[in-house]
Amino acid sequence: MLNTGWWKWNNNTSDHCEWADISCNSAGFISEINLTDHGIRGDLSKFNFSCFAKLESLDLGGNYLTGTIPPQIGALSTLTFLDLGDNLLSGTIPPQIGALSTLTFINLGTNMLKGAIPPEIWNLRNLTVLYLENNGLTGPIPSTLGQLTNLEELHLYSNQLTGAIPSEIGNLRNLIVLYLENNNLTGPIPSTLGQLTNLEELHLYSNQLTGAIPSEIGNLRNLTVLYLENNNLTGPIPSTLCQLTDLEELHLYSNQLTGDLSKFNFSSFAKLQFLNLGDNHLSGTIPPHIGALSTLTFLNIGTNNLTGAIPPEIGNLRNLTSLYLDNNNLTGHIPPTLGQLTNLEELLLYSNQLTGMLLSQELGNLRNLNAFYAYDNSFNGPIPSSFGHLSKYS
Repeated sequence: MLNTGWWKWNNNTSDHCEWADISCNSAGFISEINLTDHGIRGDLSKFNFSCFAKLESLDLGGNYLTGTIPPQIGALSTLTFLDLGDNLLSGTIPPQIGALSTLTFINLGTNMLKGAIPPEIWNLRNLTVLYLENNGLTGPIPSTLGQLTNLEELHLYSNQLTGAIPSEIGNLRNLIVLYLENNNLTGPIPSTLGQLTNLEELHLYSNQLTGAIPSEIGNLRNLTVLYLENNNLTGPIPSTLCQLTDLEELHLYSNQLTGDLSKFNFSSFAKLQFLNLGDNHLSGTIPPHIGALSTLTFLNIGTNNLTGAIPPEIGNLRNLTSLYLDNNNLTGHIPPTLGQLTNLEELLLYSNQLTGMLLSQELGNLRNLNAFYAYDNSFNGPIPSSFGHLSKYS
């Protein structure tokens, strides 16, 4: 039994190399400790790291550790993997962590850490994965971030980071996922992000970003998810986004985007499942070719300045579960082809200038509908008996 003062390992042998969750190197030194999700409690700052001079992997994630990260952690000179994520750690990230030059993986996410990201962390040139999300980190993202050219994953979301996204982030050519959402970042999206040609996911939502969406985003041909919602972005949706043919989710909701939606070519998005353009200032008509997005399950173009009729081609979106067309200036009748959307669960048509019969016989086919809002229009006529079949509607 080894008692460090804040956890105990109980084993049937005195040979620590045979203990569960422990691995040793050929010389008999402990090289790996894997105690993730073990329910461990205690103060990490009281742990004596000097006992593990040859440690290569330390995984204490998913426990209940408290206290601060001790400066002595910088003595683990052979460490390549460090996971202290999903604990209750507080205080600041010690600058001594920058001495761990062999690290390839760091997870300090989902704790209660505060203060600035220490500049020393950007000296860890071998890092491929960095998790610092869900803390209370403050200050800017320093331009020296661009030194981590081996980085494949960067998770800084849900902190209190401020300032601009540094243009040097474009140096991270191996980056696959970039998560900067839920911070207080300001300024424009740097055009250098267009250099991250290996990027598959880009999350910048819920910040205070301004300016236009850079056309260079269209260079990210491997992108599958693009989240830019809940910012203050202006200007049109750049036509270069049509080049993102692997895109599965496009989230531009709640910005100040303008331009004629009918001039944007959606037909190249053959894999798109989620399209959210709501709460902007887009104008023009709904393009009929939007009906070619056969994989679409969610479509929100509500709360814009769209005009004209609802194109009957929307009825071709047979996988659609949510359709938001509310708060526009749409006119004409509800096309009967909407009755083909048999998977539809939400249909929002309210606050437009739609006319004719509120409910056609065909809409009675929408047996999965549980939310239907069509008030503040100019409908007339009776409710057809087929609408009584909509047992989920309330």
